[in-house]
Amino acid sequence: YASIEQSTKRSFEVIFVGPEFPPIEFQNRKNVRFIRDFGSPTRCRQIGLQFATGTYTTWQGDDAPFLPGAIDGMFDILSKMPRASERNIVSGKYYEGRQYAGTDEIHESNQYYTLGFHDPIRTKHNPDSWFLVNMGIINTNYLKFLGGWDCNFEASMGDADLSVRIQLDGANMVLTPNCVATVDWHPGEEGDHGPVHNAHVEHDFPMFCDIYKSRTYMDRLRVPIDNWTKSPDRWPRRFKG
Repeated sequence: YASIEQSTKRSFEVIFVGPEFPPIEFQNRKNVRFIRDFGSPTRCRQIGLQFATGTYTTWQGDDAPFLPGAIDGMFDILSKMPRASERNIVSGKYYEGRQYAGTDEIHESNQYYTLGFHDPIRTKHNPDSWFLVNMGIINTNYLKFLGGWDCNFEASMGDADLSVRIQLDGANMVLTPNCVATVDWHPGEEGDHGPVHNAHVEHDFPMFCDIYKSRTYMDRLRVPIDNWTKSPDRWPRRFKG
């Protein structure tokens, strides 16, 4: 919440979705809503979308605070896009793994945010130059029109799938020149990253490749907005029983 305050002068709402209640000082704020859910990260994000009322939506994990001025910077880019449209989207770069030498240069590049840069999501039918939108700003009505995220994906591969569907629809996407957030990242199963890592490796990557291995996915522009109801209400990788 504090990072959002530092990243924009605009009015905003925050919808927290997850198993842990936010600090008590946030619970009575008119621009804060909390929805308790024990589902996967993608399911929680999709639930939050149902309650979003702002003209534009951005999303973030709890380990990825925005950098100062970042949200306003994305809106500045949006305002300069040549054709006003609900389908204008800004994709934000982000720092990840800053404890490792060379990572800043990788994440400041444009190539990192393309499908072709990442082996697990490179497919023969999607252009390698298509952008990923793992964070950014998108018109809320347009995001809901697309159905939001497919909750068959458990973790952030839902973002890759959404990115493909956005560009299949011919939407206009611009990448920020600078990073907008710093993601707290642990490789593999280090720290608390195990469930997310395993979701990627064991489930999300294989499912993404299966969906996009043939041109039949061309009919898969939209997903049902209530698809979160078909996903487990307790994410078994993190919550047992």
